[in-house]
Amino acid sequence: MLNKPLFKHFSSGFRNVEVVDEIVEGVGELTQRQAPRKWTKDDLVRNLRRADFDILPRAIFAESPIVNSLVRSDVCRYLEFLSINRLLFFNPNGIDDRVFVDADSKVNEINSRQRSAVPSSLSSLLIKVPVSRGDIFQTRVLSLSQKRMLVSFLEWCASDELNQSSHLDTQNSDGLLMHYLQENRSLDASVSRIVISCLAFSDDSITLKDALPRFRRLVSSMNRVGPFPLLWPRFGCGELPQSFCRMCAVFSGIYCLGRTISGVYPIADNKQKRYRVRLSTGEEVSTSCILIGAEQAPTEWILTQINRWIVRAILVTTGSIYPNGHDCNDITLMPVQLNAQSKNFNEPAFLLETPVENQNGKVGLYLVHLTAVCDTCVDGAELFTTVIDRLYPAGDSESYNPQVLWNCFFTIPDLSDVASHGLASAYNLEEEAFIVAPGSDASMFIDKCVHNVSCDIAVI
Repeated sequence: MLNKPLFKHFSSGFRNVEVVDEIVEGVGELTQRQAPRKWTKDDLVRNLRRADFDILPRAIFAESPIVNSLVRSDVCRYLEFLSINRLLFFNPNGIDDRVFVDADSKVNEINSRQRSAVPSSLSSLLIKVPVSRGDIFQTRVLSLSQKRMLVSFLEWCASDELNQSSHLDTQNSDGLLMHYLQENRSLDASVSRIVISCLAFSDDSITLKDALPRFRRLVSSMNRVGPFPLLWPRFGCGELPQSFCRMCAVFSGIYCLGRTISGVYPIADNKQKRYRVRLSTGEEVSTSCILIGAEQAPTEWILTQINRWIVRAILVTTGSIYPNGHDCNDITLMPVQLNAQSKNFNEPAFLLETPVENQNGKVGLYLVHLTAVCDTCVDGAELFTTVIDRLYPAGDSESYNPQVLWNCFFTIPDLSDVASHGLASAYNLEEEAFIVAPGSDASMFIDKCVHNVSCDIAVI
């Protein structure tokens, strides 16, 4: 958990919610002509008891170091994953052709099937992007020739031919991916932009050389644990460290949670160097090495090492942003291009939408995470306003447009570049005895975190 001084521009509030004590439930079966449900504060809080609010949500590639670690350590026995089965392209200047109906209506199932048969066009506000080989040939957004070109390109990215210099000259390698897709793969500008944003997870400035490992990771993750390449922990990313703690406890490991270090004192011992660590609760622990997370280090020491800031927004909404062919249990990921996004960071902003089940196991609400990376500490309420207003347009009282019932904005630092050593001098210790584990980076994907942890363990 981050220290409170590291949270910046924090704000939260209710929207479209009546703050009353009495809860009025609907009577009888809902029909398409009934007015949308009226939400109260107590009703909303009760329905969110099973929701997991991740401070830093992370998507996981099925072929990645974290999955290999989970399988190798057998920690996967404590976890359950769902597939991120919808990938959307956001066209802010597109036509909003979404059709919303009552999610509880019996006629909604028929309408959903009818809407799924109507293809989105490249001029739509939101476009569903194929994320498996089968989806590529089923989509109606791409022409047959474009489907063949795209499949051929992805297969080429995953093949061993890339190791042969004759297939990839220096000029193409250092050139822009956008130019390569249009000139060498015969994809038009719109399709190329979708490929760059939703398959390479980048912007127009990425080169072919930098994009190839991303495409290779995407293709290798397909059909490993299912047809979709991206995974999401069923109960949120907080389950990952908890699962490793459970496995550590099996081997007599002890975790001290909810405590900070108030003092470290060397123990006089001629055989080995040991230290007595005093915790904020008054307890003391004897150890030969101290490893703490960057978020537990002194704030003054951390702030001088911050180069990027992670801007976050969490929304609770009444419906999915993309109803076409939507299933209530779908998990959606959508890259969002923002002008304020850090130019030194090679990923766009992201929107992640997950369903929230109530006590009856039905989905009535959705949890939406917006994440962006900026070079300076900016207010998320200002940064995401345009995107939120575009995706959740205000409607009249009879409208079934998804509404935002609660929102929260905050900004936290990217702690991935915090030095592993250097804090020992504050406690008059040797550098090898006090190690700071870098915190989570700004990426939407968890790969770098696993790499940093592996390096720290190797040092110890």
